[in-house]
Amino acid sequence: MKRLPLYLSLAALLLILVWLSLTWPREMFAPGPVQTAHADLAESCLKCHSLGQGVPAENCLACHKLNDIGVLSSQGVPLNPHKQKPFHQHLIASDCQQCHLEHRGTQVYRQPGRFSHELLQPAIRQDCAGCHPKPTDTLHRQVSNNCLECHKAYQWKPASFAHDDFFRFDRNHPAQCNLCHLQASFKSYTCYECHEHSPARIEKKHLKEGIRNFNDCARCHRSGDDDD
Repeated sequence: MKRLPLYLSLAALLLILVWLSLTWPREMFAPGPVQTAHADLAESCLKCHSLGQGVPAENCLACHKLNDIGVLSSQGVPLNPHKQKPFHQHLIASDCQQCHLEHRGTQVYRQPGRFSHELLQPAIRQDCAGCHPKPTDTLHRQVSNNCLECHKAYQWKPASFAHDDFFRFDRNHPAQCNLCHLQASFKSYTCYECHEHSPARIEKKHLKEGIRNFNDCARCHRSGDDDD
């Protein structure tokens, strides 16, 4: 008998939840408003959702034809070809929710960097320029088309480079690229941006040792070690 009030309270709470669910089903279950393009479907949950299956890609593809994605809008209007390049046709499997979210108002996509390139077919996984515009800055005009030499698909920034193959930095030389490579040119470098490395001091020190060809530091100094 002591638990009767508790049972009655739980029963009353359950009845209230049932009543709210029947009266305002969308407000009770939807985590937020749908994006503007899907506003007409806001009251028709089963247009996108399947009972017990979440949102199958087949439901999305009923409106968004696979071969038209990135080319035409769902209303058949041509998209700007310079704005994006179609790539959905090259996915291994259609799983729209891997990248696209709903019930977030105007936020249609996941945060940048969430796209898994493992979703792409292996044949095009190495073709970065197939989706991404080719960089036109001074630095990238000097390098090969193999983006993966510096960049990683799972984390585009920061770029990495096996600098030890050319010049090994010691613990006292955590240099930024632009300190040694000026004007974004990796083919030339200078050591005159740091501490005692001034042209006059370097010249005096090397002439004292009988060294007259000292413009290419790395020719003799193969690392950033002071004793090298």
